Amino acid sequence: MNSISFFRQNSPNFFWIIFSTFFLWKSLKIPNPGYDSLGPGFLPSIVLIGIIVFASCSIIQNLKNNLSLKNHIASSSKEETIITNGSAEYDPYKPLFIILILSSFVWALNEQIMRFEILAGLFMFCSGIVLSGISKTYILINIILSISMPLIIGFIFKSFFFANLP
Repeated sequence: MNSISFFRQNSPNFFWIIFSTFFLWKSLKIPNPGYDSLGPGFLPSIVLIGIIVFASCSIIQNLKNNLSLKNHIASSSKEETIITNGSAEYDPYKPLFIILILSSFVWALNEQIMRFEILAGLFMFCSGIVLSGISKTYILINIILSISMPLIIGFIFKSFFFANLP
């Protein structure tokens, strides 16, 4: 496998690593007014570190899969074996659609067009359609998650954190 196809396969992971590293650097500079020991930059730092770790693990897993695929092809006696390793399903526009949907979600939350639960459900449903495609089982799972998860998150924030979501 050449380096161009490796970068193309892992470009979303590289994007999330660079994006998260930048905002991690920014979140470490959030001043702590002293209300609690962890400070307001703690949660964003934990989330961003998690994104960096998972994107790095995905790159390592793709590298291992490609190396084992290369070894399999080299040891195979059949020259007619064609293995795509998911590259036929790669769509470079999916990350752009997700960024567009996320930007619309943040804008709608900021403008307070609708409540969080409705907007989060719409965001989850639209991003689920972009990422998983349209099939009967995926749409059913997507609908269930898009309805239940925002309601659960809203309940947790209202009941345990005593904070209303926008």
